[in-house]
Amino acid sequence: LYVLCLLSIYYLASSQPSFNRKHYLKYNVAIFANMAVIDSNIYTSGLMTIEKPYINAGFFTKLNLSGDTIFTTTISDSLLTIWWQNCMKYTTEGNFLIAGDSVGKSRLLLIDTIGKVLKTKAFYSQFAPKNPRIYSRAICQTEHDSSLWILSKVDNGYKLDYIQLTKFSKNLDSLSKVIIGTPGLAAIPIFFGQINPNRYLLSGYYS
Repeated sequence: LYVLCLLSIYYLASSQPSFNRKHYLKYNVAIFANMAVIDSNIYTSGLMTIEKPYINAGFFTKLNLSGDTIFTTTISDSLLTIWWQNCMKYTTEGNFLIAGDSVGKSRLLLIDTIGKVLKTKAFYSQFAPKNPRIYSRAICQTEHDSSLWILSKVDNGYKLDYIQLTKFSKNLDSLSKVIIGTPGLAAIPIFFGQINPNRYLLSGYYS
């Protein structure tokens, strides 16, 4: 049985308390993929898998700073299959955005701080339906207009992996797509962030 382990260390002038907690989610595999500390609470999201029958499900958990679970919300695999690292974002409106991948598409979920799914939005590879594979890697919300950019890996055949940037409004309305890459090389995205209203920073590598 796989368990989740959470380690917290505080460096204080008077003391150095810490905790190392295990969280049993009643599934064969459970992985913390994302974590954020907001208003003296810890929010995490991740993936749970059960083998018989084989089912993937996402989860969203709130803990206090002592590591005690306040609630855990399980999100059906019909909405999402895999939640990758760096794909949870606390929005300027006080909710969470999570991006992840299902069969032939990716999906954005807007979740409030009590674990309720407020809205979902599917988005697709620029090369679908011929090559529908798309893998979300990061979320960036701009400061000047609260628009959202989702960094993804898409492919258009063997050794033709590209980086796709999908832009949404803060209401999850689709706005645009940008494809970055070089034919014959596999482009793997890692990070995307904003420098100022007109400039962004993207990192990744070719293989």
